[in-house]
Amino acid sequence: MIKLIKLILLPISFIYGQIVWLRNLLYNFGFFKSYIPNIKTICIGNLNLGGTGKTPHTEFISNLLYNQGFKTSVLSRGYGRKTKGFYEVSENSKAAIVGDEPLQIRLNLPKSILNFVCENRKIGIYEILKKHSETEVIVLDDALQHRSIKPGFNIVLSEYYNLFFNDYYLPTGQLRDSKSSAKRADLLIVTKCPETNFDKQLIKNNLRKYTNAEVIFSQIKYSETIQHFNSNEVIQINDLKDYKSIIFTGISNSTPFVNFLETKTNILKHLKFKDHHSYSIKDLKKIIEIYKESNENSIIITTQKDAVRLKNNAEFEFLKKIPLFYLPIEITFGQNDELLLKKIVSAYVRKD
Repeated sequence: MIKLIKLILLPISFIYGQIVWLRNLLYNFGFFKSYIPNIKTICIGNLNLGGTGKTPHTEFISNLLYNQGFKTSVLSRGYGRKTKGFYEVSENSKAAIVGDEPLQIRLNLPKSILNFVCENRKIGIYEILKKHSETEVIVLDDALQHRSIKPGFNIVLSEYYNLFFNDYYLPTGQLRDSKSSAKRADLLIVTKCPETNFDKQLIKNNLRKYTNAEVIFSQIKYSETIQHFNSNEVIQINDLKDYKSIIFTGISNSTPFVNFLETKTNILKHLKFKDHHSYSIKDLKKIIEIYKESNENSIIITTQKDAVRLKNNAEFEFLKKIPLFYLPIEITFGQNDELLLKKIVSAYVRKD
């Protein structure tokens, strides 16, 4: 049935691909103008639709720049928020105002790394420099398709289990941009790689057909503790075997998250919502009802991205009374890949 549906959708994907190709062509030949910022800008984006790990990679790059002494700001679109325009993200911001991923970034980064949202990146950069002229570099979260701005450095992400060269245009596949757009990459990171050995050279050979950029590989690393969504309470991952867990997720690909937790705890129920889902009181009461119907020693676990949607919201005060935890993640690189990443990014930022 799925194959039949994809076959039916193929003409739509073809039309979509032609539109993407024409749009890129008009930018490439200068018919549409791209704004070139007068500041160092690093774009972190992808060609596939969601799920490549842009948020933790944005955090990693921002921390890298911060640790090297650069005054850094992060600029996101703020996808899923109910507002428009330019906002600075604070720890007390609501996800409905600034978006869940920017709020997560804010909570995970040092306070001296400034964080903003604006759907128009040109206006966003202008406002950052107007209010914070000391800024030396801006990290653009998910701006690869925002062709009206030309970043100084592009980092393109592609998930190991859904490499863009094996994908097809929406809606048949998950490709939202042309494969040839990989030529704009200055660095390509294959994300969510398995821990066991895999053929890196084969992947590099396939990518070489689309880009001459350096290719490195990253992995997801789950925290050794789960954190209560609204307090300092933590539970060690290795102690989860003593609990029964109800899980809910509203992310593009929850499979790795659930698979990891299955090895650590007894999962009674997984409630799956769409990416960037805006939780209602009805949704949460349903989750709590399942929790109350379960046996003793049960907890509720979600992702940090889901948890931040519930923070700083008076409507969800009742959640403080239940054991609701989230599992933080970060990314790691092999030693050689991390050194190469630092070298390439540092060389760009320090270049006159």
